[in-house]
Amino acid sequence: MTDRHHVEIRRRLEAELTHLRRQLLVEGGVEACADENEFASRISELALSMTLLDRAGRRIREIEGVLRAMDAHDYGVCDACGDDIPLPRLLARPTTRLCVHCQAELEAQAGRPAGAVERIEAR
Repeated sequence: MTDRHHVEIRRRLEAELTHLRRQLLVEGGVEACADENEFASRISELALSMTLLDRAGRRIREIEGVLRAMDAHDYGVCDACGDDIPLPRLLARPTTRLCVHCQAELEAQAGRPAGAVERIEAR
């Protein structure tokens, strides 16, 4: 991976991290309601917001972990086998911590179809 690729991936991750942090500050809260129906509607909206905020919080932690790995010069190395993760995979999913082979093995062990673990982790 070239320095240019490293800088571009970092820039993308930091931009997403800034967006997610702003989202956490803006979302949430139940204000005064005119009646019980409006209150129930707001509670339902709040439950959805809490789910989205939880997802954003997990994503923030994931991105922060990758940025720490970049600072420690451990970025782009598979956590399972230690091989380099191919650049196209890192460009497609900058927060991946496994090479394609190890990801496929993990999914096979979990009894999931290929790609299922990444979709679950992205939630």
